Amino acid sequence: QHEKRADEDAAVDDILMYIDEQATVLARRFGRNRRRYLEKFYIGSVLWRKRHNKTSAWSAFLHFKSEKFNSDKEIGRRANLRAITKETKEYHELTVQQRTEMVEEFEKIKTSGMSKPVNITAHTRLAEVNSSFAAMVSEAEALKEHVGTESLIVTVRSSPNLNMLPKVHLTSNVVSQFVRTLLREDPMKLGIKMESTVLAGLAPRNVLSMSYTDRKLAAKQGIRSGLNESLVKVTENPNATLEFIRYERMVQEHLAKLVGWCHNEWGNPSNLKGGVDALEALARAVSDEKCKVVRITRQEADERIKHIEAGEILTPN
Repeated sequence: QHEKRADEDAAVDDILMYIDEQATVLARRFGRNRRRYLEKFYIGSVLWRKRHNKTSAWSAFLHFKSEKFNSDKEIGRRANLRAITKETKEYHELTVQQRTEMVEEFEKIKTSGMSKPVNITAHTRLAEVNSSFAAMVSEAEALKEHVGTESLIVTVRSSPNLNMLPKVHLTSNVVSQFVRTLLREDPMKLGIKMESTVLAGLAPRNVLSMSYTDRKLAAKQGIRSGLNESLVKVTENPNATLEFIRYERMVQEHLAKLVGWCHNEWGNPSNLKGGVDALEALARAVSDEKCKVVRITRQEADERIKHIEAGEILTPN
C-alpha cells in the first residue's frame, strides 16, 4: 500500500511539473502571465502549496539523485531536474523502507537549513511581504476561476520601520466599482487610509477627510505602488522594482515596458506636476490596469536601443 502511494505521488509530481512547464510555454507564446494559465485550471495555488507541503519520497529521491549525478560536473554541464525525472527505474526499485529512510534523511537536511539564523534586513522583509502578497493574490484568482468568488485584498504595514507602500488587489472591475461607488474611495486611497489608521491607532472617522496635499500624496503613492505591483506580476519576480530614472535599464533587464501612461509628463511620480486631477487620473489608470507593465520581445528591446542611439527619446508618454 505504501509503495503504491509513493508511485502515485511520483506520477502526480510528473504531471504537475509538465503542466508547470506548459504554462511557461503558453505565457511566452501569447505574452501573458504564466500564473494566468495555471489558475484557469485551478492549479496555481496547488502547485505553490505542493512545493511547501510535507516531503514525498519522490522529492527526496530527486534531491539525492541530482546531488550524486552532478557532484563531479561543472555548472554548465550539470543535468537539470527535468532530465533526472526521466530516470524512474531506480526509484521504482526502492523498497518502502528505503524510501522512508530517504525521506527522513532529506527532512534532516531541510531542518538543518531552516535552523540557521536568517539575516533579516529591510530588503528581505519587503521581499517576504511581496512573495506572501503574490501568494494571496494567486489564491484569490484561483478561487475566482474555479468557484466563482470575488475578493478585495488590502495589506498595509503596522510599523513605520517597514518601508512599504499599501498593497491592494481587486479580482475584477466589479469589485473596483463597488469600492469607488459605494465606499466612495479609490482602492489605493482606501489602502493609504487603512495604513494611516493602523499606524496612528486612530478611529476611521479621523482619516476619512483628505486635504489637497493628502490627495496628491495618495495619487503618487498609488501610481508608484501599482506600477511596482504590475512589474512584479509580469516578471514573476517579487524583488523587481520600477526605477523611473533608470527606466530603459528596467526595459532591457526585464524585457518589459510601460503602456497606458496618461500624464503629460514622464518621470518619478514624486516629481510630477499638473495638479491633483491629472495625478488621480493616472492613479485610476494604474488601478484599472489601463496603465501597466507588459512583456516585450528581445527583438523589440534591441530596436529600442537603436532608436536611443540615434538620438530619440523613448518614454511611456
